[in-house]
Amino acid sequence: MNTRCGRRLGPAGLVGALGLVATLSVAACSESDPVEEGTARDAAVVEQIVRELADESAEPEDLPVVYVVGADGTISIEVQAGVAAALVEEIDVRFADERIEAIDESVDERPVRGDGVLLVVQDIPVEGEAIDVPVDRYVTFDDGQRMVVSLEFVDPDWVVTSTVELEQPDA
Repeated sequence: MNTRCGRRLGPAGLVGALGLVATLSVAACSESDPVEEGTARDAAVVEQIVRELADESAEPEDLPVVYVVGADGTISIEVQAGVAAALVEEIDVRFADERIEAIDESVDERPVRGDGVLLVVQDIPVEGEAIDVPVDRYVTFDDGQRMVVSLEFVDPDWVVTSTVELEQPDA
């Protein structure tokens, strides 16, 4: 028996109630979760930065190795998973919590492990369809650059529009 507050719902009432439930369900599902949107956005931005700054001199049969570290030491596991999945066949991307995890200190030049590149990605702006992301790119003790990667959202993707190397202060 279909009742509400002691009254029976007839076929028209039942159809109306089901329609309301379906409408509310669709509305709830179509509302985007800001956290998920931010995670997907960050993953897409980091993916494009890694593509842009990967070392292209790797042997053709080997994938270039890129270590990625967040400026504050953390990149969420969801962002890591998104980047790794997107680049699985192009770049051997590895995430580390600290720079030192990517550097081979047993060698004088202190190269990145696996003949790779270390990217330290600074904070990604949370808003805007055109953004600048500061990135430190490190290969060895004597080969590192501080740069700004500019990206623009061109639906449905983020696209690198420029990469500018910043001048290093004299030591």
